[in-house]
Amino acid sequence: MMSEAKQLHDELLKAFLSIVPRTIYQESHRLSNLAWAVIGLCLSHSVRLGAWAEVLESRAQYAASRVRRFSRWLHHPAISPPQWYLPVLQAALVDWPSESRLYVALDTTALTPFVLIRASLVYRGRAIPLTWRAVRHRSTKGSVLQTTSPCSIRCVPSSHLA
Repeated sequence: MMSEAKQLHDELLKAFLSIVPRTIYQESHRLSNLAWAVIGLCLSHSVRLGAWAEVLESRAQYAASRVRRFSRWLHHPAISPPQWYLPVLQAALVDWPSESRLYVALDTTALTPFVLIRASLVYRGRAIPLTWRAVRHRSTKGSVLQTTSPCSIRCVPSSHLA
């Protein structure tokens, strides 16, 4: 019998295969690792790789081996979050009703010595990140947005902008 995690992984991997171009992920195991990372994040409610490793089904006997697998994947030069995220976001927005407005929220979070700036689509009380940037800055107050070059959001269809 297939576990819940494995079933979710297989369904998510199938969806990713239809959305993310092969030119981006290059090798199928990278897309499989993305699916396991999302499943790990969702089922463990944690960003810790160790928590994800508990959900991952693999032949590895030790949790440390599964953690290293996620770490190697995250640090691989072929993994570019904006490149991987853009087709997923575009697929999510493709059926957005053209007559409805998009609401975008700007958020700053201090992660000393950096400030994370995010623009997110507001949907049913949730924030779906559209673009983000980390800048070296002392606080989230005042000039952090003035010292940051504008981020372009090419993934939002112009028909949805009012």
